[in-house]
Amino acid sequence: MTAPPETPPTPEAVSAAPGAPGAPGAPGATSPRIDLLPAAGEVPPPRAARSGRPLGWWGTWCVIATEGMIFALLLFVWFYLRANTNPWPPAGVPRPELVRSGTRTVILLTSSIPLHLGERALSRGDLRRFRIWLAITFTQGVLFIVGHAMEYVTLWPTFTPRSHAYGSIFYTLTGLHALHLIVGLGVLAFLFVQSLRRRYSAAHHVPVTCGVMYWHFVDVVWAVVFSSLYLSERLR
Repeated sequence: MTAPPETPPTPEAVSAAPGAPGAPGAPGATSPRIDLLPAAGEVPPPRAARSGRPLGWWGTWCVIATEGMIFALLLFVWFYLRANTNPWPPAGVPRPELVRSGTRTVILLTSSIPLHLGERALSRGDLRRFRIWLAITFTQGVLFIVGHAMEYVTLWPTFTPRSHAYGSIFYTLTGLHALHLIVGLGVLAFLFVQSLRRRYSAAHHVPVTCGVMYWHFVDVVWAVVFSSLYLSERLR
């Protein structure tokens, strides 16, 4: 019997044969390309959410800690001078009044309540209520600053920062707090404008959270300053 004629190999078989040019493992062969991009019209898989606090949150806490240490140092200077200066306040300086300053304090400390309510409204996606509560807090802050300026106008003819150590530390502490409050009012105004542009939503409002944290910090600082410079002087 004669052997059947051999069938010539196909081009596919030749390219897949070991050692053939282009075959896997052959010299100069390239690995098959894997396309990781989604096909046209295909929705890419969602990215995993980042865990932990956002960077802005940590940055705000760093600012609060730094400014808090500055106020703590100035308050230490206040009590040190009071303990080593007799009389305190100096002669001719009236003791701090509590009616108008106490009213301003109540206005400022309660301003944290509508701001907190505004943040809660924003977390529900209610931008209109957020803006209303934000405007109320802003108004309370402006009233405090106006009353503070009126106090300065009343006290300036009696003593100035250059009059003595009492005047220097009094105006430094209250003036520095007023400066922080003005910055806080600027932050609130910025948040209000951004909310009008619909930059915030229930899922994205990190700048609002940071602004609220800063405002609460300013309120707490004033509570300590008022207790030290006003209440404690009247209770001595």
